[in-house]
Amino acid sequence: MAAEKLRDLSQPIDVPLLDATVAAFYGTGSKEERSTADQILRELQNNPDTWLQVVHILQNSQNLNTKFFALQVSYYFSSSTIYLRNTFKEKETICVQNN
Repeated sequence: MAAEKLRDLSQPIDVPLLDATVAAFYGTGSKEERSTADQILRELQNNPDTWLQVVHILQNSQNLNTKFFALQVSYYFSSSTIYLRNTFKEKETICVQNN
């Protein structure tokens, strides 16, 4: 239930639930809870819509580890965007040169 609520990014993310998940990942939970938290956080990091929640997380979280998680998501997205932009520029340049 909690994981599904975090995965639903069609509405603002539940920051207290995210804080609890991050806290479980960093050791306040059992080994099983850490494993589950790791899986949820990885899914969120890999979801391209999570970056839309970064500002909301940074504004509403009191947990520094959660804020760091949000910044990692933001960094990952911006790095991916720059990589894709540069890749397309190279491919476009090759296409122009070949025509």
